[in-house]
Amino acid sequence: GGGGGAAPAAAAAGGDAAAAGGASGGATEEKKKVEEEEEEEDVQEMEPLRARSSSDLKVSILAVREDAGSVLAVAPGIGLRDFVFDNVFAEKACQANTYDMCAQRLVVDFLNGTNASVICYGQTGSGKTYTMFGPTGTKTDSHSEQGIVPRACEEVLQS
Repeated sequence: GGGGGAAPAAAAAGGDAAAAGGASGGATEEKKKVEEEEEEEDVQEMEPLRARSSSDLKVSILAVREDAGSVLAVAPGIGLRDFVFDNVFAEKACQANTYDMCAQRLVVDFLNGTNASVICYGQTGSGKTYTMFGPTGTKTDSHSEQGIVPRACEEVLQS
């Protein structure tokens, strides 16, 4: 520790700091040194955690199993892990299937007077906007590419 040097210097110079320690002043100083060394060890153990950059924490997706609702991934420091979900959609899943599996029941519930929400979360660039709205920057007349929001709005307005 950076501030630990001041206390031993005051005690070595005599004065009130040494007198306050009494007969056990040496034991107190020794205890402080042990505590400081333990603190330094704790800091040294934590430094590698702070030193990691986001590039060190990459996860590789090995398999997406739609039928089993799972994603098999490997991550540094964790290893191989199978994540299980209610539904899993592969990269080439069609928008209609995503809507049918995730939102259509909620729209029906909404039409029957129940509040409903669709929350989409995930890593940047993972396809949240595409899933919710469809392709961006172009007006699509293709119903097959429409996302959850236009499909839900269409279903509500047609009812």
